[in-house]
Amino acid sequence: MTIPGQSALPTEARVVLLTACGDWADLPLVETLAGRLDWELVLAFATREHACAPVVGRLAKLGVPGEGTGTMEALRRQGAVEEFRMDLLEERLVQLVSRLREADIDVVLLKGSAVALRYFGSLKARPMGDLDVLVRRERAPAARDCAMELGWVPRKGFRDEMYVGMPHLRPLIAGDGLGFGLEIHTALFPHDAPFRFSPEDVWRGARRLEGFGGPAVPSPEHLLLHACLHFAWSHQFRRGAWRTVRDLDVLSSDPELRTDEFARLAREARGETCVYWTCTLLEEITGRALAIVPEG
Repeated sequence: MTIPGQSALPTEARVVLLTACGDWADLPLVETLAGRLDWELVLAFATREHACAPVVGRLAKLGVPGEGTGTMEALRRQGAVEEFRMDLLEERLVQLVSRLREADIDVVLLKGSAVALRYFGSLKARPMGDLDVLVRRERAPAARDCAMELGWVPRKGFRDEMYVGMPHLRPLIAGDGLGFGLEIHTALFPHDAPFRFSPEDVWRGARRLEGFGGPAVPSPEHLLLHACLHFAWSHQFRRGAWRTVRDLDVLSSDPELRTDEFARLAREARGETCVYWTCTLLEEITGRALAIVPEG
């Protein structure tokens, strides 16, 4: 399927975002790569999205014209740094989950790490800067203590009282200076958010992953709903576009996804508008309609 030419989205941004999709996007990518591109913009978009490694891997497979050679080299260099960071972050994630289980604290991975490990088996395929984990409210202080034993420290400039009514405790940051963040959640959204999407819903549908310390991950329906609500409401469509395209593409293609159940959850969560516009934006980006889009 070709990409609608009337879109206001820059072609260079579309190239980067299409690399987040499955093999079906090879054809529109090849068609777009055959046109005229500002390769410096391709590099800028990929760097902004922290997706240089998967972008260069996908483009190298398809082949790029000679004028893109310099950009490909720059993408490889930056991608190598990103992959190294994701290896380190994955080590820290496994350490954290293992320590929480030792302390008899149940944990569910949220957002990026859940998608990355469930569908790709590695954080490198779905880069991120922060880890988000869900624990029971009464066990959150103990979970924070476990994290701090492993070298995570409170972010400077933030106070505990600032997070009353928020879905997570005061954020932590890796003490080794690499800039990784950790948010220990007891809920999915602030108490004044308009959604009816409770942590109990996630706990009921979660299932345990093999390996990686044995964390649980949400159901495909809950992962998909959370991705849409987070991008549309929390980020207001301004940040995390590559990651959102990656998540929605793989989740909507999951044969275990129950589309009727997803539609029911979106309605009950009062999230239909966010889901509609997130999916509509994805269709604008990729040229591919999603069967999960509710009626507007």
